[in-house]
Amino acid sequence: MELKWIALISLIFQNSGLAIMMRYTFLLSMASLTPGTATEKPMLYLTSTAVLIAELIKLCLSFVIAFVLESPNYSVSAFLKVLYDEVVDSREWFSLLVPAILYTLQNSLQYYSMSCLSAPVFQVLYQMKIITTAVFSVLILSKSISYYQWLSIFALSLGVALVQLSQFQQSKEGGEEQSNSLLGLLSVMMGCITSGFAGVYFELVLKGSKVSLWIRNIQLAIIGIFCSSVSMRCPT
Repeated sequence: MELKWIALISLIFQNSGLAIMMRYTFLLSMASLTPGTATEKPMLYLTSTAVLIAELIKLCLSFVIAFVLESPNYSVSAFLKVLYDEVVDSREWFSLLVPAILYTLQNSLQYYSMSCLSAPVFQVLYQMKIITTAVFSVLILSKSISYYQWLSIFALSLGVALVQLSQFQQSKEGGEEQSNSLLGLLSVMMGCITSGFAGVYFELVLKGSKVSLWIRNIQLAIIGIFCSSVSMRCPT
């Protein structure tokens, strides 16, 4: 029970901190414009670079944790054998392409959504991923959801709808601002759908294999790094 509470608190800080830091970096980039160029479009950092760095950090952390948990007596040679058997010689690469690509797309959509919405609105709207995850869990994993859980999902959907309605009411006088709000909503919806499907699909892959979560995260990070590197070469 204590571990669950630690995980819950960590997720709260992680999700809140992510939204705040993402928005701060956008505002900082806009504030760095030289005088006289305020009407020009600010040059933000490449979101594909940020996604790539996140995948690199994920890969490093997964390597460290997998080494601690998977290597007998912290043996480097034993860990290298585990990596070869379960990563290099794995037959699960193709099945992991789906969640890895979707996670990379979801991370990119997060940055675009944040460029269109304020941090509080983005944070509330992004809770729709709870709804999409629940729906995909029922459709793919055949999980049963209780009446109270469906009621909670409905209440969450209603809250998200009210927040978005309020956002449109505030921006209806400015056409460009309202357009940004609509694009932000669409990108959040796409991000929530990809997040929900990728999470449920990844859970399905984990249930069909005895390989640990951290080894699978290493594979996901490698694919994510490749996808992010490719997207960096694409015109924006």
